[in-house]
Amino acid sequence: RCLVENDLEAATALIDRSLALNANSTRAWSSSGSLRCILGEPDAAIEHAERAIRLSPLDPSMWVPHGIIADARLQLGDYDQAASFARKSIRLHNYNLRAYHVLAASYAQLGELDAARETVRQLLELDPETTISRIRQIFPVARYKNLDSFLEGLRKAGIAE
Repeated sequence: RCLVENDLEAATALIDRSLALNANSTRAWSSSGSLRCILGEPDAAIEHAERAIRLSPLDPSMWVPHGIIADARLQLGDYDQAASFARKSIRLHNYNLRAYHVLAASYAQLGELDAARETVRQLLELDPETTISRIRQIFPVARYKNLDSFLEGLRKAGIAE
C-alpha cells in the first residue's frame, strides 16, 4: 500500500522492520532491494538482492532478485552486467517486463542495436502498449541514478515516446 501511495518513507520503515524481525526472509530482502532501486540506491539494492539469492537460491521466485540486480546495474551504468542479470531473470520468468526494459536499454547502450531491437520486439509481443511515457508512468523510476541514460537506451532500442 505504501508504494501505491508513493509513501517511500513508510515503505522503507516497514521493510526495515520486517528485516529486523526476520533477517532470513527472502521476500523481505527482495522487497528491500526493489525499494532501494526505486530510491536510486543501486549499491544497497544489489546487496539486498544478493542476500535474497544466497538465502534461497532454488526458490522459484529468484527471477525477482535477478531482475533487481539487473535494474541496479543499469543505474550504475554497468550495462554488461545489467544485461546478464536481465537475461537470467527472463529465463526464470519470461513475462518479466521490467527485465525486458533493462535488457533493451543495456544492449542499446552497449551498441548492440540488433539485440536491443530484438528484445523490444519480444517485449512488444508481451505488452504492445509499451512506450517510454508508459514505462515512466507505471514503473517508479523518477529517483533512478542514470535515468537519462536508461531512457536514452530505450529510445535507441526503438521504444516509442
